[in-house]
Order: sequence, then structure tokens, then C-alpha cells
Amino acid sequence: MVGRTLLTPAALLALISSAVLGQPPASLLPGRWQYLQPPDTEGEILDLVVSADGWRGIMNGLERAGEHGLFYYVAEVEQLAVEPDGNLSFEVGSRSFFSQRPALSQLAGEGDSGFARARLSFAGRLEAGDLVLRCTDDDGSCPDSTLRFERITATPGSSQASVADPVGFHAWVGLYAPARLGWLENENRISELCGSSGEIDACYAKMLGPAIDVYGLYADPDESSVRVGDLVVAAVPGRGLSAHFRPSGGSETQPFVPDLFLQDWGYGTYFHQTIARQQGDWFQLPSGPWEEFVWLYRPDQRDQSLIIAVQAGDILEMGGRSMFVLAAEADALSLRDEQAADLWCEEGEPPPLVPDEPTRRSRVELLDGNGHLIIRPKYLKGC
Repeated sequence: MVGRTLLTPAALLALISSAVLGQPPASLLPGRWQYLQPPDTEGEILDLVVSADGWRGIMNGLERAGEHGLFYYVAEVEQLAVEPDGNLSFEVGSRSFFSQRPALSQLAGEGDSGFARARLSFAGRLEAGDLVLRCTDDDGSCPDSTLRFERITATPGSSQASVADPVGFHAWVGLYAPARLGWLENENRISELCGSSGEIDACYAKMLGPAIDVYGLYADPDESSVRVGDLVVAAVPGRGLSAHFRPSGGSETQPFVPDLFLQDWGYGTYFHQTIARQQGDWFQLPSGPWEEFVWLYRPDQRDQSLIIAVQAGDILEMGGRSMFVLAAEADALSLRDEQAADLWCEEGEPPPLVPDEPTRRSRVELLDGNGHLIIRPKYLKGC
């Protein structure tokens, strides 16, 4: 049974507010932490999330099997206990191994490379900005006796790329077909695609032309409801994604730019619209070229990671301020002002984190008058 420490909203606020104490506070724990064992280039990644329902942790671990190679697992931690002063402990129980790393923090089911039942016990605290954990076991499965985890930034873009059903604050849904992303690269692959073609002119025209997808927009989350119009999305090699709204009834088509958009897809695909509400595979979108809220059906989002979720450790822009996400709930975010150490891109060690008073914003408070999110990922292109 997964162990969680249940907190009332008042207790959660008191815990986060403990940042004013001199000791390392638990409010600095949420986020993504990584342990690297030299000379490895990848290592254990621990995701810690806190909400009004309590703490949750997912270990994305490695099994170093010597001459047999490297194996991976994803496991929700058990018996998780967190103290206000930053001490924590947890266990990792039965886990399946995979020959390739699964999506981060996605519980991936039965692996292809065996399993282990021996339990790993972790306990430690924050020390000088790092999460230092001692590991004990009965069979030598611990990667080391002491593991120093460093905080790494888990941007919304990385959530998108690695978690098919992300936990946290579901913020934006993709308005494109993931299969089209390869089409955008045709310009860079044209010699490979058409070099042996007997009709090279026709091949060029086909491979460099737009690929079109059409998505119906409905008045209600039901395909039998009124179809307000269509979202026509074009993927053009070398140019990126673009969209138009085509109203039902033959009215004039209008250009449409989603709330989260980055023309250069080399940094990740950002062609997403605010999620006003979600019901399963249906997503309510705020007003745009259409006058009222509409519903979009995207059953493929379950397997294609089309949702971008805000998670603890992300850095956002909001009303001219840069905000660090301390905790992400389904319908609320706990935030503080960004500090230099949150995403350190300079040489040398980052400055220590300074305790700061957090603020909690509900989803309603994060929407403008038309239902669009007023937050945006700050570092879409990295540092």
C-alpha cells in the first residue's frame, strides 16, 4: 500500500510557510531531483509533489547489473514521511525492470527484463541545497550508501515530452497530430526522401507540401452536439505549424494562434491551447475566433503526451513576474518568486536558496476574463 502523509489545506499552508525558519524547510522539497553516479550520464530521478491530499513521490531508478548492463524502473515510493524541517524517508518496493528507460514518472506496468522484490529504504534531508539520502537494503541493490540528489528543472516542456498522463496542473492541450512532427523535418531530409525518385519534381511537391488535419469543435463534450466549426491545422516542412478556424455554415475562415506557441519547433513542440476544463478525452477551450467556449475531442492524448502539465519545479511567467512552482495541485499552484539557483546557467556553484513567502493561486485566479491562462513557461528555449 502506498503511504501518503495527509494534510489539511491549513496544515499545508503552515508547512510551506515554514520557509521562514532557519532550518532547511520542507517547502523546498517539491520538484525533480537527480542522482548521478560517475561516470554515468543518467541516473536516479526522484519526483516529489505535494498537494492538499499530501505528499507523493515517484522514483525513476536504475539497476546497475555490471556486465549484464543497465536496467530501469519507475515506482511510486511507499511509506513516504516528510517533516517540516526537511527530513524525509520512504521505501521503494517491488519494481519491474526495463531495457530502455520508460517515460519519466509514468507507472509503466510489467517490464521486459525481470523484477525485484527487495525493498530499498531511503532517509535523509536537505543539505546545502541538495537532497542527501542514505540508502539501506538487504541484498546490495542500493546504488550507493549515500546519494546526493541535485535539483534539476522540470519544465512544462519536459513534462510534455516524458509523461503520457502527467500529474500536476493540466494547463495546455496540443492542437496537432504528433505524427506530423516528422513531416516538418522533410526539408532537411529531402535528398533522402526523393533522391531515388523517378519523378523528382512530383516527389518534391508532395514532400514539401502541407499536411492537413481537421479537428471538430463542439458546443458540448459530445460529438452529437452542435458542431461550432473546425480547427484546420497545417504542418508545412521548414515552416512549422499554423491553424485556421473554419466556422460551420460557410462563414469566412479566420487565422488562429494558440496561447502557447513557439515557431521554432527545434526546442520542442509548443502549439497548445489553454485547458479551461477537462472531461476524460474532451477539452474545453476558451473563446478565440469562436465566440463561446468550445469542446475538442482528443482521444490520442492518452498515448501521445499532448497535455502540458505544470509541476513542482517549473518556472513560469505571470504578469511580468517570474515565478517558481513549489507545488502543483489539479486546480491550484503554490508559487514564490524565481531565484537565481532555480535554473543556474553560469559557471560555479549557484547561490543558496533564500526562504520566501509563498502564494497560492487557484485555477480561477490564473485565468483572464476570457478564460485564458495568464501563466506561461518562462524557459521554452532553455537558459
